Amino acid sequence: SSSAQAQNDDSAMKATLQTRFAYVLSGDSEVDRITKAGLQGLTLFLAQYWGGPADYDHERGEPRLRMRHAPFAIGPAERDRWLGHMREAIGEQAPAPEVREALLQYFEMGAEALRNRD
Repeated sequence: SSSAQAQNDDSAMKATLQTRFAYVLSGDSEVDRITKAGLQGLTLFLAQYWGGPADYDHERGEPRLRMRHAPFAIGPAERDRWLGHMREAIGEQAPAPEVREALLQYFEMGAEALRNRD
């Protein structure tokens, strides 16, 4: 059915976005030190947030993103660097405009919310 195909396409885009994001990060030591260890968690979290299975909660408990990011100094430069990588990864996937906009809005809001330095 077209619903099943859309769900498969969406799952494929999420998997590819995660893979591309990991590749983009591999060349950035500043972002890499924060994100690389948490890449699996990021993948599980995003899948759950966007309507997938609750594997993140089952494996790690409630997200508590601010607490999990507290050990890392995240100021405007770190926020902007991370967002730049995520924008690049999203852009390479070329999702539908409404999906692209929803992803970008969410990541911009989340990145600012996790900032803990000025």
